[in-house]
Amino acid sequence: MDRGKAITSFLALLIVLRCFSSFACPEICMCDSGTVDCKSKDLSSVPVDVPRNSTSLLLGYNRITVLRESTFLKQLQLQHLELQNNDIFYIHPKAFQSLHNLSHLDLSSNHLVSLSEEMFNPVRTLTFLNLGNNGITNLSPRALQRVLKLQFLFLHNNALSDLSVGILNDLPSLKHLRLDGNPWTCNCQIEPLYIWINGNIDKIQEKDLIQCAFPESLDRYPVISLVKDSFGDCRQHFVVIEYLYVLLIGLSLFTCSLVICLISGSMVVSYQRMLHKVKTRAHIYKKKPTTAEKQTTVGHQNPVCTMELD
Repeated sequence: MDRGKAITSFLALLIVLRCFSSFACPEICMCDSGTVDCKSKDLSSVPVDVPRNSTSLLLGYNRITVLRESTFLKQLQLQHLELQNNDIFYIHPKAFQSLHNLSHLDLSSNHLVSLSEEMFNPVRTLTFLNLGNNGITNLSPRALQRVLKLQFLFLHNNALSDLSVGILNDLPSLKHLRLDGNPWTCNCQIEPLYIWINGNIDKIQEKDLIQCAFPESLDRYPVISLVKDSFGDCRQHFVVIEYLYVLLIGLSLFTCSLVICLISGSMVVSYQRMLHKVKTRAHIYKKKPTTAEKQTTVGHQNPVCTMELD
């Protein structure tokens, strides 16, 4: 009986400890009504003892450098996550895999250069994403294809020279966009973005600060001030490229066909020669004795000659 009571007490203690761990607040942070405030605490990593029932996690103005696959694995109820003004240079592609309820994500003012294509796929409830003030050089056309509820997207003050319009077309709920502070290359490749900006001018913030950096003749020239006619040569350029592309494919197919014909012809000729040699090769065979005691017959495909041997 005493043993049974001991086991029951032990299990009850485990349940209490588990519940306590779900609501316990990291010693260095402040917790109130689901919000865990760890701002400006000189943290070099995300605390491991963040309560599981947290809905808001404030980690801005620290020294965090990396977000690992397991960093937010237990924060299933998290809706608001702030990581601005840290030293983050790497985010694991699956760092946000458990944040299915996240709506607000601030990663501004860090040291990010590139982002994994599938990083934001799990956070389909995201409505606010701030990636400003980083060093992002490229954004995959499929980086935000699953984040259909996104309304606020900030990409300002990065190192983007080009941006696929496919990213923006995949965001039907987009209301506010910042692209200023990037070194845009104003050549033929920027024409789709130029058309999108002018067609969605009400969604663009700081539109006059979206400026060209290249070529030098257009340095600091507003993208929205470009003349549509200036892209006229681009269409001719693309036509020439298309012709060259078709010509290259045609030449490649012709070369491949020629090589295949030569190889096939060589194989047929070799086979016919081998067949001819087999047919004309001499045969030696013995004939049954007739009147002579020993006779040997030597022959080709010509009339048979017999010779008597002593």
